[in-house]
Amino acid sequence: MDACFRAIKGKTDTLGPDDPSTLKSMAYLGIIYRPMEKLEEAKEIGTHVLERRRAVLGNEHPDTLISMSYAATAYRALGDYESAAKLEAEKLKGWTKLYGPSHPQSLDALALVGWAYACQGKYAEAEKLMSHSLAVQIETRATHWFTFWTMHSFSALLGMQGKYFEAEELTEQALDFRTQYMGLSHPYRYISLLYLAWLYNETGRYGEAETIELEVLEFNQKFYEGDTHHDVLLTRSQLASTYSYMSRHAEAYAIKTAVYDIRLKTKGEIHPATLRCKSSLGATLTSLSRLFEAETLLTSARDLQKIHLGHEHPETLTTLSRLAVLYERQCRLHEAADLFVDVLAASERVLGEKHPRTR
Repeated sequence: MDACFRAIKGKTDTLGPDDPSTLKSMAYLGIIYRPMEKLEEAKEIGTHVLERRRAVLGNEHPDTLISMSYAATAYRALGDYESAAKLEAEKLKGWTKLYGPSHPQSLDALALVGWAYACQGKYAEAEKLMSHSLAVQIETRATHWFTFWTMHSFSALLGMQGKYFEAEELTEQALDFRTQYMGLSHPYRYISLLYLAWLYNETGRYGEAETIELEVLEFNQKFYEGDTHHDVLLTRSQLASTYSYMSRHAEAYAIKTAVYDIRLKTKGEIHPATLRCKSSLGATLTSLSRLFEAETLLTSARDLQKIHLGHEHPETLTTLSRLAVLYERQCRLHEAADLFVDVLAASERVLGEKHPRTR
């Protein structure tokens, strides 16, 4: 980090703040911030470099397009899916104009636009883009690390759509590739392994899911040196969900409370990950018959998700379903029935009639 700061200062003093070499060093600093969880700093410097490259190099220069990717990654990590999607779409247009639709840069950009749509709950649009990108990537560079990323992300999208067995097959393929070409101890391998456990949960194989999650948690805690990194928190949250499925609600509550507190401090109240944790904790409180506390969390999560994700985002619908269950437990049967009907109608529109959550 110190060397990066010295390089930026030295280049700024000798070459000027807008010299391509100065901006490149600043861009590298933004890249370093991202895995360090310094997301606001990554966004600030990524946006600055992008704005200067637009002004100096133009909107369609390769360096400008690369900066769009860095800035979009920061926006997405901060939960600003709309801004990320706009930048990814602009970048795709730029690479396609420069090199054509089948160039690796264009294919990567296409997959990232698809993933941006997936984060927004636009699953049909996402599937169309990502399936095409993945098919061409497999044909042209089957063992490239980004092909593995697209394969994993597309499998996650299939899972979001309730296509669990298709997702499992593709996840196992991505896991095999990452193990073979990246090694047993690469963190990306453990991302695929954790997602496989999520699929096991969705298909009722809770014991198998727990075994994997404990393995992933042990690795992540050692690799990231603690309990506060995003990947560690994600693993802990998923383990807690497994415990909820297994009716081990007290264990789930302890984990969910700890993770929610960390998310609230590190990402803020309106980040999608924080809201997801709040909703999940509310569901566990319902299971523990702590209904007043559950209602407070669920109504807050619902209101914020409607504002920041949309009324019919799949995560908003999940919270509404949990709120309907709470109303039923409170014997507010008419409110519960009305809410279930609303969620069903929205789920049919957004997820389709055959999605397991709709059913």
